[in-house]
Amino acid sequence: MKRFVRADWFGHPVLVDFEDTKMPVPNGYDEYLTAVVGNYMAYLPEATRVAKHRTYLIDTEKAYSNKQRVNIEQKVRQDG
Repeated sequence: MKRFVRADWFGHPVLVDFEDTKMPVPNGYDEYLTAVVGNYMAYLPEATRVAKHRTYLIDTEKAYSNKQRVNIEQKVRQDG
């Protein structure tokens, strides 16, 4: 499905607060999100708040043996 959005929504970026910094976003971010998502500020029903991706924690400060690395790679392939 193709969506058509107004070009002027992507003019000069505006800075908005995000955590401890300011991030540039399209000046028409509200209009864009409303057109694409609908009421993007509403919480999803609790039953639908589930992860749609898999996450693996890899400690980059820890040396992994070759066996541990192979086990992680096999787990990733199994979860495919």
